[in-house]
Amino acid sequence: MTTDSKLSVKKGDYMNRKIKTSLCLFMIIGLLVANTGFGFADPSTWAYDAAYWARTESAFPEDLLKATMNTDQLTREDLAEILVYAYAKATGVGVDALPTGEPYTDTDNVLVGKAYQAGLMMGKTDIQFAPDQVISRETLFLSVKGLLLKLGIVPTSSLTAPYSDYSSIPSSIRPTVNYLYSLGVLSGLADGALNVKSPATTEDGLTVLLRVLKTHNWIKGPVLEGDKERKTLETFIVPVRTATNLTIYSPSTVNGIRVYYTGLSATGSQDEVKRAHRQIVAISERYTGHSYETVATLTESLDDAWDGVKKEYRLESDVYISGASGAKSSTPLFASNYIKIHSGNRLMIDFVK
Repeated sequence: MTTDSKLSVKKGDYMNRKIKTSLCLFMIIGLLVANTGFGFADPSTWAYDAAYWARTESAFPEDLLKATMNTDQLTREDLAEILVYAYAKATGVGVDALPTGEPYTDTDNVLVGKAYQAGLMMGKTDIQFAPDQVISRETLFLSVKGLLLKLGIVPTSSLTAPYSDYSSIPSSIRPTVNYLYSLGVLSGLADGALNVKSPATTEDGLTVLLRVLKTHNWIKGPVLEGDKERKTLETFIVPVRTATNLTIYSPSTVNGIRVYYTGLSATGSQDEVKRAHRQIVAISERYTGHSYETVATLTESLDDAWDGVKKEYRLESDVYISGASGAKSSTPLFASNYIKIHSGNRLMIDFVK
């Protein structure tokens, strides 16, 4: 996950963020494809799979789904809203049906009242909630822990998350971090750290809670890259969870596997891109057993799609490559055993059996 190092407090009177429980919710619709016309920005690369699932979910308040969600820092008020909606999804109780009411003098947000009544989030004092205070990633994980405990789940795992800063993660959240990592909910930053003391973004909160909902089957969506898929994929050269470059999973819509390149950033180097390309080609060569011609065509296609000046991928149309012959087409000519490189400015590839 990425976080902005500059701490800021959202501006504006809290009254402007008062929630109406009759909101029509469309979770992150328009975030996924730049030309949809909804006016929202693409989510960050690490959050792309979660945003993809969210197209069909009504999971969180609409007022959080802004074009700046990948840079806006998560406030206490934001977190309260997200927790309430996650709790409602997990319990099957409508948000409107949850009791509300709070003792705070600095907010009258209906969802803050619901978070208070449900025991999901308390104030800074008996009468002050501090709705605009930015929270850290540590606080986000503590809140997830509290939500899971309230739902009867003790977040613990025998697996130790391999973060470079694991020793600095407070003991109060280490079991939760290990648990979320074991489910594939967490991956960490490009440098291998988790940076729990850094401020969380709105995107962090939305994505973590959405993945928690999905991994516990509280919402529907494509199959998450879970423990079973990771063990299956460990038999070939591309490491899944120990690498920062690729996210690999088996969505229900693909007879095979899907790969996102999740390591790219604005400061990403050409070497990082080349390494990711080599890993993707290794999938074609070692995991699926494609022909030499196919591997060569895939390599060329990946290089053609990458704009090294703008540091982004740009494909105007989908690319299909035969796994047997390496033949390339802009239309789906192959019924099976092929590669699909999706159009757009993010690298997404399907390896279809």
